[in-house]
Amino acid sequence: EEAKKLWVEKFNEITKKQNSDEENEYFKSMYPKQKSYIPRFSFLLNILNSFFNEDVFVEEIHKMSMEGAIKLSNYFVATAKKIKFENKQVDDIKKSINRKSLSIHDKIKDAYMANPNFNRSQLAEILDVSRQTVYNYVKKIKEGIKNK
Repeated sequence: EEAKKLWVEKFNEITKKQNSDEENEYFKSMYPKQKSYIPRFSFLLNILNSFFNEDVFVEEIHKMSMEGAIKLSNYFVATAKKIKFENKQVDDIKKSINRKSLSIHDKIKDAYMANPNFNRSQLAEILDVSRQTVYNYVKKIKEGIKNK
């Protein structure tokens, strides 16, 4: 009963996110999968838990197994959001430095002007330079802006 109560709460939470106008369409398409994964995860965790805990029976999903399944689902969703966000940042950086004839300094300056809080490590990787190079150029760019 405790596991079922947790499942119903999580199911309703996922449904709200699916129906929300605030939620990104990419994630809305991911939520139905979570509705099918959570019961599967809980079943697998329950079998594993039954080997190590005599209070857990294979025939009945234990609360602990459902909690673990929900944690796994939350982890997958959070990771997907992080990856999506990082990919968007990379795309934004690439758009801001898209002109091929620019020097490395000019590309870093374009990225800085588009978003001063851009991810320095990602830009360094895109430009195939060290992070320190990016930091040094950003420092020079900031000094140039101050002196204007």
